[in-house]
Parts: sequence; structure tokens; C-alpha cells
Amino acid sequence: FGQSAGASAIAALLAMPAARDLFSKTILQSGALRVAIPEQAQPVGEAFLRELGLTTGEFAKVRSLGIDQIIAAQTEVSKESDGLGSFGPVLDGVSIPENPQDAVRNGSVAGISMIVGTIATG
Repeated sequence: FGQSAGASAIAALLAMPAARDLFSKTILQSGALRVAIPEQAQPVGEAFLRELGLTTGEFAKVRSLGIDQIIAAQTEVSKESDGLGSFGPVLDGVSIPENPQDAVRNGSVAGISMIVGTIATG
């Protein structure tokens, strides 16, 4: 089950061949089948690393940082971009080889029971 960003995360997983056998049923509520393309994600990633005082060649160092540092950097970068939506799955051609919508059309969800809906607020 995923709602909003959670539904988008499930949609990305459904497009990932490596996650194929992880689901037998899904519920997606008020989420989009969206992923960034590398040209959109790269500037966000570079800004994130700059905020941490790192270069692109030092990306592996992120793993040694504390969660507070990582969240602070993500929060700062989010102020200048598309909010936290800037941090998400990337259509990299490897982990996510095709757009989730195309993956669904091409049968990535065959055999998986799905409920898709929206949530009304107000």
C-alpha cells in the first residue's frame, strides 16, 4: 500500500525488474507513475553534494555521514528545487530500465492484483 509519494515509490518498484517477485498485490492511492530523467536528477544530486561540502567524485562519502547532515542538506536543496519531490527514482536504464507507465503497458504488472484510486480531501 502506498499513498501519494508512497504510491509513486510502488510504481517505480513495479518498473524495476529486480523487484518483480516482491509483490503479489498492490494498492496505489493518489500517486503518479513518475520518475526523473538523468538530466533532471543530476543538478539536484550535484547541489546535494555541494550542500554537504562534497564533489561528485566524493559521492561514496555520503554513506559515512550522519542522518542529520543528510536530512539538513536535502532540506536546503529542496527549498531551491521541486521540493522533496526532487529526490526520487531516476530512469537510469539499469535499475529502472523504462518509464513506469511503459513498463505497466509492457506487462510488468502481469499477475499482480492492483487497486488504483484517489483520495479526496476537504
